[in-house]
Amino acid sequence: MDLGLPNTPLLARQDGEELGVRAEIQRNIALTFALFNLWQQSETIIDPDVGMDSAGPPSRRYGYEINLTYQIQRWLELYVSYSVITRASLTRWTTAPDTSAISSPMRRLRPAQRRCT
Repeated sequence: MDLGLPNTPLLARQDGEELGVRAEIQRNIALTFALFNLWQQSETIIDPDVGMDSAGPPSRRYGYEINLTYQIQRWLELYVSYSVITRASLTRWTTAPDTSAISSPMRRLRPAQRRCT
């Protein structure tokens, strides 16, 4: 598929690791706990002012997840999952880092572009 951008894959690479345990509390109830690491080749950056998203720099996330599975009937299962990302951060900046939580597009504009006409 041609996206109109040179050397751009359709999907960015993502590598991850997960380590967990599963315990069957009763015959029809199971509890799972897992730790995870995720490395993304490109983080999707959303600009709410423009209403568009774009490919951003790489990122890393790690945290834990707790799952509860309840087998109500042989054909019906209730699955509850709770995930906590303890840290999510960009691993490299393509431009100078912005310290605010939401980046300000006005800081990246040249003075001539800031004028109101």
